[in-house]
Amino acid sequence: MALEKFHFTTCDDVDIVVPYYLDAVNRKGMKKIQKLAKEAGGFEKLDDDVLFEHANIGKDTMAKIDEMSMRDYLKFLDQWMEESTVGES
Repeated sequence: MALEKFHFTTCDDVDIVVPYYLDAVNRKGMKKIQKLAKEAGGFEKLDDDVLFEHANIGKDTMAKIDEMSMRDYLKFLDQWMEESTVGES
């Protein structure tokens, strides 16, 4: 069985395919994220780069994410985190 991937298309038709957040981050990474969130004063104050770092997003994909408009970026981040409960295919 293969894990499903999160597919996102930006407003200028750039396709981004990454593992869902909960599939991409392992327990060790989540513990680090939680520790950093606690130090930052809450998960919402945590820098987004920490999430991507522990999700092991590749350089090429990260470059596409960095070039998104803020509207696309916020939508991508919200959907990537919210839809992370999708199961295996």
